[in-house]
Amino acid sequence: IYEFFNNRNCPLLRGKPKFFIVQACRGDRPDQGVDSSEASTAPPSPEKTLSKSKKRRAEALDAIACTPDAADVARARPTWEDMIIAYSTIPGYASLRDHEKGTWFVQSLVEVFMSHAHDTELVDLLRMTSERLSHFTNEMGEKQTCNVEMRHLYKRIYLNPGLGRPRSPPHSPRLQHLEQ
Repeated sequence: IYEFFNNRNCPLLRGKPKFFIVQACRGDRPDQGVDSSEASTAPPSPEKTLSKSKKRRAEALDAIACTPDAADVARARPTWEDMIIAYSTIPGYASLRDHEKGTWFVQSLVEVFMSHAHDTELVDLLRMTSERLSHFTNEMGEKQTCNVEMRHLYKRIYLNPGLGRPRSPPHSPRLQHLEQ
C-alpha cells in the first residue's frame, strides 16, 4: 500500500506528510508483559558497545562528492520520504480489543488525539498513545505495544483540528438590540 504513495508513484504528494494508521494483527503471539518489580538485566559493557559502533562506522558507505555533473543527483529526493506509519502492534504479535469498546490501540489513539491534537505535534501524540496503550491489560494479563515507523520525516506535523471551521461571530449586545 505504501508504495502507491511514495515519491516515485505519487509525485503530487512529494514533500507532503503521509500518515498511515494500521490496526491489524501482525502475528499471533501474545505479550505476557514483564513484572515491573523484576530486576532488569545488566546493560552491555561499554567496551562491547564501543567496538560495535566502530564496526558500524567502518562498514558505512562513503558519500559521493557533489560535482557539477552530479547537480541533478543532488536535487533528487529519496523515494521513501515524509511517511509516518503507526502500527497497532509490533511484528509477530496480536493486536488486542475489547469486545464492546473496540481495539486498545484505536481507543488510545482517539483518547489522546481528542485531548491533545489541537496543540501537540504528531510524533508526540503517538508517544502519548503508546504510553496510554501500556495501561491496557486483559483478563489473561496480556499487554500490547504499538510501533511507529518514520521514513525520512523532516518536519513537525500539527493537525490543528477545528482551524478550518468558520467561526460564528460573537453575539454583541448592540446586535441583540437591533434584532429586537
